[in-house]
Amino acid sequence: MSESKLFNALREEDRQTSKGKKGGGPLRYVLIVGIVILLGFNLLFVDFGEDDGGQQPLPEPQIQPITPPPGQDAQPGQFTPDLGRQPIEQGSADEGNQARALIDDVRNRGNTADPEALFAQAGTFIQEGKLADAYLIYFYLAKQGHGPATLTLAEMADPAYYDPRTSFYEAPDFAQAHKWYLQAIMLGEDRAEAQLRDLKLRVKAAAASGDEKARRLLVGW
Repeated sequence: MSESKLFNALREEDRQTSKGKKGGGPLRYVLIVGIVILLGFNLLFVDFGEDDGGQQPLPEPQIQPITPPPGQDAQPGQFTPDLGRQPIEQGSADEGNQARALIDDVRNRGNTADPEALFAQAGTFIQEGKLADAYLIYFYLAKQGHGPATLTLAEMADPAYYDPRTSFYEAPDFAQAHKWYLQAIMLGEDRAEAQLRDLKLRVKAAAASGDEKARRLLVGW
């Protein structure tokens, strides 16, 4: 059974289970047997001593804490980030500079930034193909507890939504999608729970097809 067919079967089983339908038992047993067979086959032939050569997770930008000017206290909701001056490793050294300048300007003016305006600007960067700039803003907003930005980061890494024209990631990344979906759920994003459940089925299908990273991710799921 191919990975895509296994995923579709798992998703159908998940839907039937969630709706409380009866008669799903035989299909579940078939799926379990299929997964066991695939796992057994791969365990026999996978050399766990080799490097799987997979893509390493992209490093997250370091956000340095900002000390308020003398005599001023940080105000709740005040966005005063410092994303540093290290260039983004992917692409040219000036990628992300517009986002850094935008956030630095907010900090230097001492204004209370509108997170929705920053989120909208990130969308504009996406349309302009400035993926590093968009990623830095989404990442910053997510760290400040902005739900839509967090969900966007998850979708950037989720193979179900991944698009190289709009994602900063070079390829889909199960681990990154899992991490951001969990945070989006905690921030109250309604769609995140269903999308995380769908992602888990994809990870299960990939693990059954021999993806070692998917297997490791399932261990801590």
